[in-house]
Amino acid sequence: MPRVVRALVLAVLVLVPVRIVGLGFLPTDDALRHAGKAVSGKSWDQILVLRPDITVDSHPGWHAVLGGLHRATGMDAHGLVLFSVIALFVAATLAPAILLRRPEAWLTSLLVLAVADRAVLSRLVMGRPFLFTVGVLAVVLLGWPGLAAPRGRRGVLVVTTVLIAAATWIHASWYLFVLPLLAFVLAREWLAARRFALCLVVGVAIGAALTGQPLAFLRQTLVHPLLSLGGSDPQRTLAIEFQPAGGSPVLVLFLLGALALRALRGAWRTSAVDNPVFLLAVLGWILGLASIRFWADWGVPAAMVWLALELQEFLESSVVEGGARRLAIAATAGLACFLAITSDGASRWSQRDPTFWPVAAPEAAPYLPEPGGILYSDAMRVFFELFYRQPKAPWRYEVGYEPGLMPPEDLKVYRQILVARTTQAFAPWVAKMRPADRLIIRSVGERPPAIEGLEWHRIGGDFWSGRKRP
Repeated sequence: MPRVVRALVLAVLVLVPVRIVGLGFLPTDDALRHAGKAVSGKSWDQILVLRPDITVDSHPGWHAVLGGLHRATGMDAHGLVLFSVIALFVAATLAPAILLRRPEAWLTSLLVLAVADRAVLSRLVMGRPFLFTVGVLAVVLLGWPGLAAPRGRRGVLVVTTVLIAAATWIHASWYLFVLPLLAFVLAREWLAARRFALCLVVGVAIGAALTGQPLAFLRQTLVHPLLSLGGSDPQRTLAIEFQPAGGSPVLVLFLLGALALRALRGAWRTSAVDNPVFLLAVLGWILGLASIRFWADWGVPAAMVWLALELQEFLESSVVEGGARRLAIAATAGLACFLAITSDGASRWSQRDPTFWPVAAPEAAPYLPEPGGILYSDAMRVFFELFYRQPKAPWRYEVGYEPGLMPPEDLKVYRQILVARTTQAFAPWVAKMRPADRLIIRSVGERPPAIEGLEWHRIGGDFWSGRKRP
């Protein structure tokens, strides 16, 4: 029976992303550019106009995986995006299904997330490499007692180090592993904290060494978030994932309900909340009030693992391990979890936003940059959609996936455009454009944008392409 239940749980975790992509879902941001990068065979400085101090790839491991898959199978960018969605959803959710004694508790925990906070849940199918780090975090949170054991468990130390090295190489946000380290300290698990710190230092060093440029990689990945969050008016110009979280009140109520249930059944003990897993969830929630990534990518995974451990304890005390009742509970949780996550209510998975498609349509080809040119735009979606569909195009993009990586003078112009989208705001870009360059912007109406110095052609929809007047 335990094997049957575990197989059922694993099947649900694979079928969920397969069903979602089967409904027509496709991410609209970083998953597209990662796939495009793998197919292009180019370095980022051949794709984007970058600051001079941005010299290395921040996700070398993930691009190596996608590039290898592309070369081995001939898979195009679209296929790589679908692979990313499925593989990284499984990577983020697999560990509890394997490591928990009652994996059905993990399905129930995911069901709670699906019901309580769909916005956070949707991040699990974004096809972005941060999901690999989420999976590594789950392993750390479930395996931490091995770090706290008096003699330690060599296998836990080795696995933790290897996984942190892989996360460093694949995702690059290695510095955020200081959050679980801080949770160990807050829980006064000093031995576990020291051992995890050792795993972290060694793992990051190995992951950085795999890039071939360890010092440049570590420096750039530390500078990257500072560049992303910099600026005189960040709240208006930051990406949504850097905006403050809303606090997920319904999910918090579910977690408080789990604590109330523990108290009502007479099983209350302080260790239920005084442990690194729960404290990381609280820490992530508090920091999430400044930036949603702390909550969505660190606090929520910790909260889901904590809830699964609570449910596991309850199930072990009330349901026989090998009985038919356990299978019935697992099957019910699996069906409910599958339906809750894959439900296409309001066409949330099947409906795709066609707004930017005209930019990448064949009819737009005459109005795109010439070989060696630069594409200017005030919308990152132009980059994502066009680079995904034409990864080998012979031009570069002024605005790419992260404005903070732009040359400082161009970043200043871009942020001014976002703050006050006037014709004067575009003037510095227009002044430096060459005949091979193009400025593509969205302007509603039959008249071209009132930006002087450019010759305008309508691409399609509300998009116009401007080039320097002869």
